[in-house]
Amino acid sequence: MHSVIPENSKSSYTEYNLLDFVCSFPTRKMLTNTCRLSFDVRVLQNNVVLSTEDIKFSSAVGGHNFIEGITTQLASAGQIESLHNYPRQISMVAGATKDINDYNNAMMACELRSSDEIYTAIQLRGETPKQRVANSAVNLDNSVSLKPMFCLNRATSADGSGDLGVSYAKSGNVRVTFQLARFYDALFGADVDATTSYVIKNPRLEFLSVPDDGVKNALQMRVSHSITQVVNSSLSNLGLKASVIADACSVSFLQQSRQSQPQFDNTACEQLPNISRLDFNWNNSTNQGVTYTIKDNVEIAQRYLESLKTAGHNAASLPVISANKNAGIGVTFGIPIDLSKTMLNVAITSEVNAARPYTASFLFSGIINL
Repeated sequence: MHSVIPENSKSSYTEYNLLDFVCSFPTRKMLTNTCRLSFDVRVLQNNVVLSTEDIKFSSAVGGHNFIEGITTQLASAGQIESLHNYPRQISMVAGATKDINDYNNAMMACELRSSDEIYTAIQLRGETPKQRVANSAVNLDNSVSLKPMFCLNRATSADGSGDLGVSYAKSGNVRVTFQLARFYDALFGADVDATTSYVIKNPRLEFLSVPDDGVKNALQMRVSHSITQVVNSSLSNLGLKASVIADACSVSFLQQSRQSQPQFDNTACEQLPNISRLDFNWNNSTNQGVTYTIKDNVEIAQRYLESLKTAGHNAASLPVISANKNAGIGVTFGIPIDLSKTMLNVAITSEVNAARPYTASFLFSGIINL
């Protein structure tokens, strides 16, 4: 196993900081889908360890809340993914694929994900191991190990060989950069204020590799790209272009007055009030116009589900979306669309008004070949 420390190594990191990892593995193949980001984290109030404060984060997102974005570059190919608003992607996927019982296992616990925000408030007060000697209690930072949802962890074999390795001879150094989230985006609760902060220590990017056997293989990787727009009227027309070749688009919403506010979960996927019609318009690869019109709430939910499944989240289901109150809209394009060359137009008819606007977070999903 490889364990890489940040190129900009220092004793601690906090909001807006970058964790810049350069992965070098000469004569070997990096095994995709094995990357993990591990670190210790401490949440503070007035630079003091938490005790009884109501400070928490989204239990469905867990430690991913501390990451705002992820950029991945290959020395041989340049940037292959730049993902922002990352915790919202985790929230959208979790809300469609995880029920409350799915969080009660070790795979979720190591990411600080749990079934209830009440428990996350307790978690963020630190870890207190059982005393072996009287009066020897200590309070430790939370130890976190995440499997980030980014291109290096979303690979499949494109040639049927089952070989998921990326040869160093083909990729060169792999640079992965994590941008840390601002305090108000990562944390919320009744006691979150200007004195609330978090500190990350000992970050490392870990992955597995095997000796390079010289066999050429083909991989496909899922990549994501996010854009935010504002819905502020009963008929909102949104035009979007993105530097991605996408085959699906999923959209979630949050009241603008709740965005990055200390009392509200910044990853919540809220329902737009009374959507009566959706129109998706774009040009396909032959420059022919394509229009999808949706007027039924059941179809809105079904199209959202299909967009997530097309994006590779096959466990998504309508009962889970309903149980988690994880609202959204979406569309599947049928064939990949280069959104750097054609515009996606979305018209939303609802009861939104200028007094209570919503932020729409568009998540585009596509495939790259490597």
